[in-house]
Amino acid sequence: MPAESRSAPLSPQDLKEYEIAFRAVDRGRWDIALKHADRPKDRLPAKAIRWLYLQSDDSSASFEEIVEFIAENPNWPRQERLELRAEQAMDGRLSDTVILSWFRDHPPSTGKGFMLYAAALKRADLEAQLAAEAVRAWREIDMNAAEENAFRTDYRKLVPMEDEIRRLDKLIWERKYSAAERQARRVPDAYRQLADARIRLAQQAGGVDAAVNRVPPTLQADPGLIFERMRWRRLKGRDEDAIELLAWPDMQQSYPDRWWNERAILARNLLESGQPQRAYDMASQHRVPDGADFAEAEWFAGWVALRHLNDPEKAFPHFRDMYGNVGYPVSRSRAAYWAGRAAEAAGKAEIAQQWYAVAAHHTSSFYGQLAAMKLPVGLRPTLPNEPFITPVERDTFQSTELAQLIRHLAQIGADDTVRALVWHLSRNYRDQTQFRLLAELCTEIGRLDLAVFTSRQAIKSEVVTLGGYPNLPVTDSRIADLTIVHGLIRQESGFDIGAISRAGARGLMQLMPATARAVSGWEKISYRSDALTTDINYNVRLGSAYLKDLLEKFDGVLPMALAGYNAGPHRVTTWVKRFGDPRTMSFEETIDWMESIPFSETRNYVQRVIENINVYRQRETGQSTPITFRAEIG
Repeated sequence: MPAESRSAPLSPQDLKEYEIAFRAVDRGRWDIALKHADRPKDRLPAKAIRWLYLQSDDSSASFEEIVEFIAENPNWPRQERLELRAEQAMDGRLSDTVILSWFRDHPPSTGKGFMLYAAALKRADLEAQLAAEAVRAWREIDMNAAEENAFRTDYRKLVPMEDEIRRLDKLIWERKYSAAERQARRVPDAYRQLADARIRLAQQAGGVDAAVNRVPPTLQADPGLIFERMRWRRLKGRDEDAIELLAWPDMQQSYPDRWWNERAILARNLLESGQPQRAYDMASQHRVPDGADFAEAEWFAGWVALRHLNDPEKAFPHFRDMYGNVGYPVSRSRAAYWAGRAAEAAGKAEIAQQWYAVAAHHTSSFYGQLAAMKLPVGLRPTLPNEPFITPVERDTFQSTELAQLIRHLAQIGADDTVRALVWHLSRNYRDQTQFRLLAELCTEIGRLDLAVFTSRQAIKSEVVTLGGYPNLPVTDSRIADLTIVHGLIRQESGFDIGAISRAGARGLMQLMPATARAVSGWEKISYRSDALTTDINYNVRLGSAYLKDLLEKFDGVLPMALAGYNAGPHRVTTWVKRFGDPRTMSFEETIDWMESIPFSETRNYVQRVIENINVYRQRETGQSTPITFRAEIG
């Protein structure tokens, strides 16, 4: 690699100053941070500190300073945050020309910003534009009570009552109840009563029957009210009464994701209660126009038709339509695999093979790997070779400002800022060479977690980056097959040894302290809380021992053990009673069992870990490796 392709490490003196500066950043002491950042000869980390400073709510940066940074650094992360801070830093000393110019390109997102923009529009005699902006702001911008009062003092006459009502409706849908209660005072009594009923229902508060009865007959069919009544009934265990409300015409005109969430729960409940036709009807009438919820709704309807109604002809269009409306490989492979299954069940072997081949193209995804098993051995795709990196490509990447900055920040120990830069780059890359170089850089600086994150982003662009599947120097695993351990770690912590979840799970294998303490007793080793996030082998020993215990409990059936690791073994025992026992199921029945898990997080978790394991195995063998749902215990 040419010497000039990457920046030299920081000098000891520069490193010391920047370490002090970034510690000050962590404490919110911008005076100290900026003072020490001003001293080093290497100025690149100082630019990062300034970037952090400009984003901070505690900074005194001016509008001009922030805008200048944005203009000079359009490729830096968090542009939206910088734009928000610029708006917050605006004040009355700015000229109308500056204010109008800024907001024409960056519509106001705060109450303060709108008031500045509106005043400038008014002084410029742009009354029509002012009226339009006032309506937009009142519909879309979240405001505190003081901002609302300021707006209404000057501009309430510009807002038609229908937009007052629309704002109230939006606030309730978005669960912003304090603002909604303020807004309810500004609308006619009928809509105030409607809002009261909706909020009471949404919060499971008392007096809901009386509140609903107070709503005038003309508003009893309001979609927001019907939704909250339906959800309230479902939460009370009154599924049939909830389903009755879903039959109202034209109810799902807005917020289709909310409606689908309720439909999905009710449909799964119907399926479990032995009513597959009603479950299919519930799902197939979803009315979701696009996006992830559309994909899930179409998949579920197709799956019920195929596996529970034995109607592949009805199932196939759902999978086909899902495939045509999704972009990510995980979803495309899922749709194509099940389209193949439907075609196969309908006796259309050639069409089935075509769909399996489409799905199998996605070699790192669960359903792509399953689809490969449906193809002749000689046609099963293997993991793609990573791109050859030319010296020029490597030199170009290493010499970029952000790549050099990542190295410096890693040397300083500014882990959070390193993460922000890598996230930004990986979310904006589309080229396989860029992804590979970024993953390599993350590995070089010891951030395996960020190499994994980069790999996950690469997959969305259909790029497999094997640097995102690290191998740890584990010497103390209680499971001999380290592909299982590594596959689970990749999903649990993304190889972040210091990871601590919101629930308190710790380290590589995300052990809860109580679980780790119990397992340390089985293993006859001392319990060391700090070692869970600092000692690779300690965490893996306890985590692998716990996973081994689950595998033994469930007779080596990997989906059951993984579901137990994620959601608790007691839940798996419950799911066996509800959906059957994978220990006595066929391979395809086990897939159905996995898809029957009622927790979407656990369904996703089990599939992601299994696909990770299979990638590790494919990498070891160099060939397509069939998925197995059984694990060797040892």
